[in-house]
Amino acid sequence: MVTKERLTGFKEAIKLADLQLPEEYVFYMEFLREGGQEAVEQLMSYEQPPTAIVVTDDLMALGVLSTLSEKGYSVPDDVSVISFNNVIFSEIACPPLTSVDIRIFQLGFEAAKSLIEKVESPQQSSRSIVVPYKIVKRQTCKQIDRGQLCTF
Repeated sequence: MVTKERLTGFKEAIKLADLQLPEEYVFYMEFLREGGQEAVEQLMSYEQPPTAIVVTDDLMALGVLSTLSEKGYSVPDDVSVISFNNVIFSEIACPPLTSVDIRIFQLGFEAAKSLIEKVESPQQSSRSIVVPYKIVKRQTCKQIDRGQLCTF
């Protein structure tokens, strides 16, 4: 569910920026380092490889970073990488990974609190809770001007 919502939001942002995202550039891989490695193998084999990769999990992003390095790509000079979760190893990745901090502790706290409330008051209606996020900028993203963007 989380992956689908992230992809939906990403696609909406792409449209708002008046960019295009070919469907073949979207992969569903396991949330493992190997999933990131497999995605890079495929993406970088395209005639027009991407200049940026958005990964749904930091563990997968480690696979992305290592495979890009093995293939001789420089992050962020050749390819920018951003991910989600901002786990501790994002800081010590090489280079340090730009990541969306989804405030995992706060999410867990709110989920447990909601569960306890539902158990104690089953008749209470469900509610939505929004936990704010922040982008932690590190060294895997490079800003480029619109003239450098790939067009399809």
